[in-house]
Amino acid sequence: MECLVLKDLPKLLSFHQQNGTIHLPNIQIMRARNIPSMKFFSVGIVITPLLRSIHVTFARKLWLGNLNETLSYISNNPGKFHFAKLFGFPS
Repeated sequence: MECLVLKDLPKLLSFHQQNGTIHLPNIQIMRARNIPSMKFFSVGIVITPLLRSIHVTFARKLWLGNLNETLSYISNNPGKFHFAKLFGFPS
């Protein structure tokens, strides 16, 4: 799998809830939209060597070094880059 799309999942808290390491060696593209409850991707370590950004719109990307940090930032800063509308937060 090279692309992962998380869209319109308002109750999703995380993608992987097991402690430990999850390896996604082929993921190159991730798109995230309307996932307001997601605070992190995984409880454990996430290894995505080819992933360099999360697409939040067609033209906007964000990357803070790893998947968990980036999703946490998006969740904790809903006003940045107009994320409120993108991630389903109330205005």
